[in-house]
Amino acid sequence: EKFKQIVAELLDKSNEVKIYRTICTATDQRQSAALKLAETVDVMLVIGGKNSANTTRLAQLCATKCRTYHIETVREIQDEWFADIEK
Repeated sequence: EKFKQIVAELLDKSNEVKIYRTICTATDQRQSAALKLAETVDVMLVIGGKNSANTTRLAQLCATKCRTYHIETVREIQDEWFADIEK
């Protein structure tokens, strides 16, 4: 969505804009699927490296739909995250 907003702004201010969308298909599909799932649950765990830009972005996107925690290991999970959670 931010990308679309930036493109729209650039198109308003320039006579010529070249856009190269470089997100890979797999990442795009993963983000779409995660967002769809995040709309149906109360809490979401995104598991992956904290140094991974893709995983961090996935967690940020999911957080727009539900409570989301980005973790790397099972040891990070806290019981209180699931208090009063139905899904």
